[in-house]
Amino acid sequence: MKRRSMKILHVIPTLNSQKGGPSKACFEMARSMVQRGHIVSIQTTTLLEPNPQVPALGKVEECDSVTIHRHPIRRPQAWAYSPRLVRCLRETIPSVDIVHLHSLYLFPTWATGRECARSSVPYILHPHGSLDSWHYRRKRWKKKPVEVWFQDSVTRSAAAVQLATEKEKQEALPRLFGARTAVVPIGLDFCEYAQPTRGRFRAAHPEIGGRPIVLFLGRLDLKKGLDLLVDAFAETLRLGCRAHLVIAGPDHGMQKQVETWVEERGLRERTTLTGQVTGTDKLDLLADSDLFVLPSQTESFGIAVIEAMASGLPFVISDQVGVEAEIAQANAGWVVPTATAPLRDAMAEALRDAAGARAKGARGRAFATQRFSWDRIAAAQEEIYASIL
Repeated sequence: MKRRSMKILHVIPTLNSQKGGPSKACFEMARSMVQRGHIVSIQTTTLLEPNPQVPALGKVEECDSVTIHRHPIRRPQAWAYSPRLVRCLRETIPSVDIVHLHSLYLFPTWATGRECARSSVPYILHPHGSLDSWHYRRKRWKKKPVEVWFQDSVTRSAAAVQLATEKEKQEALPRLFGARTAVVPIGLDFCEYAQPTRGRFRAAHPEIGGRPIVLFLGRLDLKKGLDLLVDAFAETLRLGCRAHLVIAGPDHGMQKQVETWVEERGLRERTTLTGQVTGTDKLDLLADSDLFVLPSQTESFGIAVIEAMASGLPFVISDQVGVEAEIAQANAGWVVPTATAPLRDAMAEALRDAAGARAKGARGRAFATQRFSWDRIAAAQEEIYASIL
């Protein structure tokens, strides 16, 4: 039986891709629900936008039939403070069926929780890893007052808290006050990765030559394990492996430190830092790479791993990446502890057995296409919304 069309509102502090997975997941989730016949809009702010100058009344745009309202922020800007967002939420929330809230501890979290309570509209709280132990312990002196003020109340009042993996759920449970949980992975549009164009990234970076590319793709952030990666890569080269390390992603306070590590370990001629890559540039980079590595200290999901699998890349990831349990059965790569030696050994094995690594990559793509396509995940997401309503 066909479901009735739902009106769904997503609220997220920023859609800027430099923020990482949540921004990408929010938009693609919204688009996937439009494709299933629902009416979906997003309320967001100019937080982290490269050009935050929008009219005082905000900016409305439509992308793939998703209506996006982008509101200006005021000081304190880091809190995504936006009086205009409050007014728009007050006008909009009474007319929707359900709200999907993608933030904790920020002004949009408080505003959305308050307006949903006023209008008796249910909402899903989606922490995107903010409640795992690593994130939860950081900056407790700032978070505790916010929890007392509104965050704990927002969490308790949620119709459900949505987590991306069972691993994230188990980490978050002690902080959910008994709230209902729903585990729904993040999806990917595999059509984007179906016909890669090889050679363009290498042509733009002649310093790589014909060496196999070991790729890190993600924010240059403290939690990503870049110190382990640089150390392990240096040791892999000392074992006689041919390779070139490409570190691609926006700087979140670690680039100068990474450059120092690269210099100290004598890797300047074997390392390329590209900054953030998006769109066709990212697809070109994935197409030319040979091995994907993500040695994170914590990762609630790991959408970059799924992108690598979609591109047919074998991977080496830490056992702290949230999606590791779901993809271990695919036999598509190596899952290792967050330490230099096991990371080095896995990279060396992949580089020495290129044919075996490619076979793992092919298995990974087949598995990911079945497990993480938006078609499948949107159906599960629709079930969560319908069960709440």
